[in-house]
Amino acid sequence: WASNPDSDVYNVHLVNAKLPIIDRLTMLEWLRRQNLVSGMVFNLPVTDGRKLLGFNIKVVGEETLKWRNSMVPSWKIRLQSKFSDNSDDRPIWMWLSKDKQRLPLLFSSSHALGSFQVRLVSVTAPAPICIIKEATVLALPKY
Repeated sequence: WASNPDSDVYNVHLVNAKLPIIDRLTMLEWLRRQNLVSGMVFNLPVTDGRKLLGFNIKVVGEETLKWRNSMVPSWKIRLQSKFSDNSDDRPIWMWLSKDKQRLPLLFSSSHALGSFQVRLVSVTAPAPICIIKEATVLALPKY
């Protein structure tokens, strides 16, 4: 990708490199790790485990969402499946917080049956990873 850092206009250039086929959860984690800019476009080879879906992803812009009684700056992102068996070309909309955590705050999608929304309700600290087997055994509660 190449862009002019001194301008509000970004030129997107696809890098001719082979990307591994990833699943949707890996796609989400990959997106969370990118330095996003409005207008960026990504094309990723994504699978559901049986079929190649492929996604066209566009960073549409910035929006502020209310989350846990505060206003959170976020990226609004459109996820568009390239291949679909049921001719459904409606995108999935996702909002990632703009802070260093890049929390997935909201997912929204419309279908023939109605709209679906998934909202992040809470975040807890991850459990520390212990690589010493004896310490893991000793840390287990005694019953």
